[in-house]
Amino acid sequence: MINTIEVNGNNHSFKMEWEQWQRHIDYKVYMMDCYGSWERYILGFVKQDGCSNWHFPDFEQCMFHCRTREDLKILSDLMQYCWDHCRQHLPNFQGDTY
Repeated sequence: MINTIEVNGNNHSFKMEWEQWQRHIDYKVYMMDCYGSWERYILGFVKQDGCSNWHFPDFEQCMFHCRTREDLKILSDLMQYCWDHCRQHLPNFQGDTY
């Protein structure tokens, strides 16, 4: 299933793909670049117990760079969106709800 979300902040646009398994959901998040093409941003999964793991595939040999606090907030919003999505769609989700 493919879902497209808009994240408020510097007019960034993201596309999210996910695959649901019995005890977790895998996520692939793409960001639209300045040329209008989708660029891979983060990969990860959220488990039934609420734990999540994230990978930045394009930054394996370098640092992940953010210019502003807003850049960090966008990344946080994306991860939280995935966590909330998993809570809503995965049966028997047991993660905390703070």
